[in-house]
Amino acid sequence: MGTENMKICIVSFTKKGYELSCDIAYKLEKSAYEVEVFTKCSRLSDENIKNSTDENYRNITYISQNISDWTAAQMSEKKAMIFIGACGIAVRAIASSVNNKLKDSPVIVIDELGRFVIPILSGHVGGANELAVLLAALMNATPVITTATDINNKFAVDVFAKKCRLTIVNKDGIAGVSSKVLAGEVVTMSVNWEHIPAKHRSLIKAFLDEADMSADAIKTVDFPPAYGADIVVSCEKAKDPKNGSIYLKPTQIVLGIGCRRNTAFENIDRAIRQSLLKLQIDISDIDMIASIDVKKDEPGIKEFCERNRIEFVTYTADELMAVQGEFSASQFVREHVGVDNVCERAAVLAGSRECNKAGELIYKKHKYDRVTVAAARYPD
Repeated sequence: MGTENMKICIVSFTKKGYELSCDIAYKLEKSAYEVEVFTKCSRLSDENIKNSTDENYRNITYISQNISDWTAAQMSEKKAMIFIGACGIAVRAIASSVNNKLKDSPVIVIDELGRFVIPILSGHVGGANELAVLLAALMNATPVITTATDINNKFAVDVFAKKCRLTIVNKDGIAGVSSKVLAGEVVTMSVNWEHIPAKHRSLIKAFLDEADMSADAIKTVDFPPAYGADIVVSCEKAKDPKNGSIYLKPTQIVLGIGCRRNTAFENIDRAIRQSLLKLQIDISDIDMIASIDVKKDEPGIKEFCERNRIEFVTYTADELMAVQGEFSASQFVREHVGVDNVCERAAVLAGSRECNKAGELIYKKHKYDRVTVAAARYPD
């Protein structure tokens, strides 16, 4: 998922900070971001708002609870956090919620005068650096980027993984690769070209073609590497990672989802996780989730995708009906949405896009409480 799919929370601590947060929210919403604005400023508390004559402060959401507890609740939903105030306030607020650099919410701090935009957590995988640059452009401010590979304009293996839709199997390998890149040493990469999906082959080749390989000294070697490699891209998780290596696995699975209107997030989450257990795969293997266009704003599906940073795509009934193959047909479903099967057709269609080859249906429609799930694998 890119920054365009982020759900963003902005929180301020002073009246001036709140005014800036409203301006930022307006600019982000014009760019089609979903933004919520909150304040911890006591002058803007519920009681003061009730008695205020200033209409600008009528729609404030005041945070009455402990800021750390409130922040933990937002970050559990993988929302991007923007703090208007001092870095220290943000650090204390997020401290108990920082767990995993591959899963943490992106966090940005902006001073209340709007001069500096500082990403402090999840700069690469979470997209905080990218969002900070966008915010700085919208505000005419200065982005303060501190990640070494960015400021030295060097190859970043976690950015490579994100852009090429590769799961990082062993996150501890990131530091070793980055250290070699920053030291100017040659970094070797071994890709199992013959047995990764066509979509990922295309993404990796495009990334490597665009990268300044001479500057970053990335050397590609045969697969399997005779003497090990710093970066290994393969559909098989490495059983015995060698020191200094990072293993990247293509996200190969597309889930198709159908559900009743306004099905709760909990039902969606439970149905998907039960399907993953039956498939014996991990949630990190999911590349995207697909459904019919009437479900594009379905709250439960959207929340699941946002929390797990999974792309959500939808197709029209005509597009789904045009998919070739044998599917579990339902006349009831066709009468209601115009297509005889949503989840299977959506999974296969999404698995075929960008590949010019049909995705393989590996998990036919399974019914759960108000939810149907199917799965397809990208073609090689």
